[in-house]
Amino acid sequence: MGVKDIAYTGLIHGYRAVASLFMDVPEAPRKHDCFAVSVQTVEDVAPRVRRIVVEGPALRVYRPSDSDEYFGLVTYAPKGRELVLPKAKALNVRAELEAIDEKDRPELRWYTVRHHDESQGRLTFDVVTHGESGPGSAWALRADRVRVGVRTMSVDVAAHRGGQLLVADPTSPWHCEGFSKSAAGDWRQRMCASPHRARICWNRVTIR
Repeated sequence: MGVKDIAYTGLIHGYRAVASLFMDVPEAPRKHDCFAVSVQTVEDVAPRVRRIVVEGPALRVYRPSDSDEYFGLVTYAPKGRELVLPKAKALNVRAELEAIDEKDRPELRWYTVRHHDESQGRLTFDVVTHGESGPGSAWALRADRVRVGVRTMSVDVAAHRGGQLLVADPTSPWHCEGFSKSAAGDWRQRMCASPHRARICWNRVTIR
């Protein structure tokens, strides 16, 4: 572990210790991994929304930590070169990418797990496309049976004694829906009007 990783990890653990004095915080994050998968299916489920399924042996032992689990999709090896995956060492994923020689450095974008089938070793996620304006959208528009990488992360929601408000932008309402299906207690959904965009707010009243 490099000096940057040690400093970054120390900062996170320090913040966690201080924050725990004033609020509920999740347990310490687990160790992570980065492994290769291949694209199996691509489906347009709505205008500008593509549902992509990837498959790989490591997904048979992969275990999401919560209903809103997210991961890093490693894509786009430079033209004419093999995809090089970062080594999952600590929480500073960008430092892992910077450790890869620039001529081999891939792209990384974050997505939420839509569904995980451990028996088939498959993971499903949705991508909101917006043309060629970003590497994630550009990749999704051309996604085929190519080799990509999954850099695992985790979302651990702390038990909370009161209500919680989750706010989703237009790309994320189904992720909040995942919380509502997995959490005990009473959930209420309401639409929040905004002069700039529509948002869906999920009000978690109680969780036991």
